[in-house]
Amino acid sequence: MRSYPAPVDAALNGDRGSVFALVHINTPTPILATNCHRELGYNAEVFRTDTGLLKIPTITQEFSVSASTISLTFSDVDNGYLASAMAGNILNKQLDIHLAVLDPDTDELLHVIPSIYRGYLDDTKPGKHQVTFEFKNHMHKLEKTAGRRTNSPSQNRFYPNDKSFENLTREASI
Repeated sequence: MRSYPAPVDAALNGDRGSVFALVHINTPTPILATNCHRELGYNAEVFRTDTGLLKIPTITQEFSVSASTISLTFSDVDNGYLASAMAGNILNKQLDIHLAVLDPDTDELLHVIPSIYRGYLDDTKPGKHQVTFEFKNHMHKLEKTAGRRTNSPSQNRFYPNDKSFENLTREASI
């Protein structure tokens, strides 16, 4: 459970808080986008409104470990994002989504809830004047291949010279 400063808690619990996403995609030229009505600064970076960010999915935080996928769609009239993706230099780049809470009366930034989602670019889907980036969190890297077991016979079926499980058993008994 996260704890928040009192003004943030009051704004969020009073149904008056304005909450906006801060999207940071760690491409060679970082994409810093927000769905806010104005630019927002966080961690010495400026999250801009003119990046073409069209849609942010609903993200729920669960306190269990599981694989997840989200998609972000950007307007791509000049095909800049698509060209970057096709050049092959943005796959596996890290995505962080933070939440910015603004004061409903003064529009000042009250608090940023860091990293509500972290994932890595897995796929690019071009559309008409837009591009959708699909991100998967790190748990996808740990998914087990169907039919595989964590033992020497299974490992040796695919990698006959791999003796790591034998060494693991020996190390564990020391």
